[in-house]
Amino acid sequence: MIEKQLDELFPEMTLNTNSRVRKKCWVVYLRKKGHRREEVAELLRIDEDTVTNYTKKYDESGLQGLLEENYHQPKSQLEPYTEQLKKLFKKQVPHTVNQAIEMIDKETGIRLKPSACRTFLKKMGMKCRRCGVVPVKRWLMKSNGKHNRNFTTNSYSRFWMRRNKASAQFCSSMRLTS
Repeated sequence: MIEKQLDELFPEMTLNTNSRVRKKCWVVYLRKKGHRREEVAELLRIDEDTVTNYTKKYDESGLQGLLEENYHQPKSQLEPYTEQLKKLFKKQVPHTVNQAIEMIDKETGIRLKPSACRTFLKKMGMKCRRCGVVPVKRWLMKSNGKHNRNFTTNSYSRFWMRRNKASAQFCSSMRLTS
């Protein structure tokens, strides 16, 4: 019986293209050949508990169970709201991540941290568009030979910067990309 199992493992541990699968097969192969758990762990440079887990998985579900890759992939709480949020962001584009967090919180009642919000927005197909410094024409800044103070002190003043007596526009926004 053991020889039949070893014959089943041999092609997978030598010919499989996935290195992780090959290593799993080597672990089970060496254990079935009679090597101690500590020896196998030292030879293959893995933890002893990993050796035990691979062997148990093979004993319980055979070669198919050993070949399965079951990685934990958490689901977002916002998945049910994705389409609703896309429509909202098309109507009113958030200019910052913090603004997107506020909009999501108002719409769904779920408050995200900035890094989680960035990740969710990227999965939704949005990209952060950072506009660089764009020089403004001198004639816009001057009115009758004097600088127009209202130009840089209006409600959009945080998006405007001054550099070397010439103004430049700076804006940051997020856009949906399709």
